[in-house]
Amino acid sequence: MEQQAHQLLDQPRKLGGATGKGFMPGQSGNPLGRGSPKVRAAREAAELAERVGAEARLLVNDFATRYGRPPSASEAARIGACALLAVRLREPSGLDAEHTVRMANGLERALRRAGLGQAPAREAAATDTDVPWPMVGERK
Repeated sequence: MEQQAHQLLDQPRKLGGATGKGFMPGQSGNPLGRGSPKVRAAREAAELAERVGAEARLLVNDFATRYGRPPSASEAARIGACALLAVRLREPSGLDAEHTVRMANGLERALRRAGLGQAPAREAAATDTDVPWPMVGERK
């Protein structure tokens, strides 16, 4: 009896448990399961940045068409904020109607401050030092 017990202890352990059908070393128990929250957050941030960038390019083109010049740094910052608001408004969210209207009104005010919500008050003066601003998608 004691000899049988030593034989059982001396045998190498079977991979996958007693039946051999269990978890194997180095193999996940749920290989296609829920992804990592960090990976998901990074992917969502990249997608948001892509949508905001596309909207900002459209607004910059609109600004350059209206005023005949590229936006200054402060105008570009306002345009970027407007682009983010516009993208957020288009996304489905759990906001009620009142909050959606408030966001839309804020976007309208921000566009007006950036010079895109109304006709320009005066034409930009052209000088000899002005360099033509290429539109997005245009090749030189």
